[in-house]
Amino acid sequence: MADQFDPQGTSRLYWIDTIAGIASGTFAPTVAELTAAVRLDCYVLPDGFEGLSQEPGYTEATTMCDTAQRFVRGLATTNNGSLTLTRASLSGDAGTTIFTGLKADEGKSGWLVELLAGSGTAGTFASGDLVDVYGVQLTTVMPSRTAGVKRYMVGFAARSAPVLGLAVLT
Repeated sequence: MADQFDPQGTSRLYWIDTIAGIASGTFAPTVAELTAAVRLDCYVLPDGFEGLSQEPGYTEATTMCDTAQRFVRGLATTNNGSLTLTRASLSGDAGTTIFTGLKADEGKSGWLVELLAGSGTAGTFASGDLVDVYGVQLTTVMPSRTAGVKRYMVGFAARSAPVLGLAVLT
């Protein structure tokens, strides 16, 4: 049977402002970069990670000789995304520090890195663990006025296609 997983409680999500290997074409973060990153998953609501997916692209290629419409592969479109996080009410809480840090990072480019379930389940990670990397620009950090737990939404503009299934580097 295939290795299937529910990310709830096991996957980790990080905000990293820099991945050193990007300049050389290596999108995988290092253990040190993940250690220094801002961990978000303990504040993200279960259905609060949306977008940053890709849609296939098609270009019409019908000619005057065709008797039916014809398409060829076009450029894929990467959708923008958002995170919905719970907001802390105490100034010393880690959730307040995350909110303040993300608010200060509005307009900055960086990387959302998802450490997949089964990797780093003890809250740590090692070289070889699998991650998905999303190149984004943090666009907005806005409070949400919904009932229930206090929350806020963080908007991201996709800067590149996601790079999936990378192994964390030493």
